[in-house]
Amino acid sequence: MSKNDVLLDNVLLDPSRMTVCKHANGRDWWIIKNAFLENKYFKFLHTSQGILGPFVQQIGAEFDDVKAPPNVFFGRAVFSEDGTKYATISGRGPIVVMDFDRCSGEFSNVQTFNYVYQVDSALAAQGHPDHVPNVLGGISVALSPNGRFLYANHLATIDQFDLQSGKNDSVQLVHLGEPLDNPIDVGGWWTRTMQLAPNGKIYISTYNGGVSAFHVIHQPDSFGLACNFVPFGQQVNTISTTSLPNMPNYRLGKLVGSPCDTLISDIKSQEPRAKTIQVYPNPAGSFVVVSLKEYASDVMLTVLDITGKKIHSQPMHLETTIDVSNYASGVYFVRVESKGKLIGVSKMIKE
Repeated sequence: MSKNDVLLDNVLLDPSRMTVCKHANGRDWWIIKNAFLENKYFKFLHTSQGILGPFVQQIGAEFDDVKAPPNVFFGRAVFSEDGTKYATISGRGPIVVMDFDRCSGEFSNVQTFNYVYQVDSALAAQGHPDHVPNVLGGISVALSPNGRFLYANHLATIDQFDLQSGKNDSVQLVHLGEPLDNPIDVGGWWTRTMQLAPNGKIYISTYNGGVSAFHVIHQPDSFGLACNFVPFGQQVNTISTTSLPNMPNYRLGKLVGSPCDTLISDIKSQEPRAKTIQVYPNPAGSFVVVSLKEYASDVMLTVLDITGKKIHSQPMHLETTIDVSNYASGVYFVRVESKGKLIGVSKMIKE
């Protein structure tokens, strides 16, 4: 492996929207980068032997709305938690959603959603560059844990699209003109970057960084307002507008049954399999965190006491926190299943 190698030259690339997804072999990584305005995707495969590519695919809608404001640097590209869907948005053009083959790296089954800027009329009248009406585009997108719902935002709005409905319309979750429980300076709660977290919630940074909090969508797998959007629902120690990085699903394992799920030369395959779940702190005081080592879908967590009696059960994503402050001191067992199949069991001691 070398460094400072030029992978792509003399090509006009989008200033944002680079993202990655774990290859179907569970070790390598696909790196995806968009061309500027064109519907062209440059793909690289990062392997233990080096970086392969670029592999180029031209597909879907272009991003070339000539009426767009100068904020073309706005944009986001993300994969679903299971790596089967890819979604991207830019400062000009429609939202594009495609299926993704983690083995071949090919996109297919394009869906486009016309998302029009919701603007502040007063600022638009003043010629503010971020407030041009009737223009396609947005700032950020996120996919729900189950991959069904797509969330998109402008400065002043957050919308939800149902990818299973086949329709272009959306449910608007919040708009700048609607009152909040706590009146705060408008510029402080404009939305910026969205990110799906390991706990299955979507966090959204504030536009100008004036508030030390993130907006939260607590149940993003639920339709419409049932997704439970809470403005400033998560206090943080930063006021940066871009403090939410594009974090891939590091726990996405190999795609079992695909042509790429076996690494014959991988030395790690000879090592004993690590524990599939982690429970900490252990012994526990008032809370315990349960974390999956690898991605799994439709996960159910159950806590059993020493007699095998079920005392708690809940769905979870990659990780979750359980309040055990009212548990009696003793030994408990944390059991995790995916689609009814056992993933792992771990002993937990309550102090």
